[in-house]
Amino acid sequence: MFTPKWMTYLLNKDETVVDDFSRFALNVMGVKDNGNTLENAKAGIVALQSFIKDELHLPTSLSEVGINDEKFDELKVKACYGQDALPRAYRSLSQKDCLNIYKMCL
Repeated sequence: MFTPKWMTYLLNKDETVVDDFSRFALNVMGVKDNGNTLENAKAGIVALQSFIKDELHLPTSLSEVGINDEKFDELKVKACYGQDALPRAYRSLSQKDCLNIYKMCL
């Protein structure tokens, strides 16, 4: 449930992920190349979300499993291991970024 939201968040925040996410879409999710890397990347995210829901039959939101936002402030700190950010992640994420991704997952 987190990965498609994380990808969407990064795609909107950091244009340098477009090529990686487009390759993911084409090579992993089987999206047909339409010649536009951004559109390919978005289609890959949609395909992943559909795969999680329709093929794996897993929840695609936190609310589906009864989780609300009451502990998000605590979770954002834990996600960053108590630091201000995750500098060695695929792309650096601040606690604010983590909070925003959690909110997207509701």
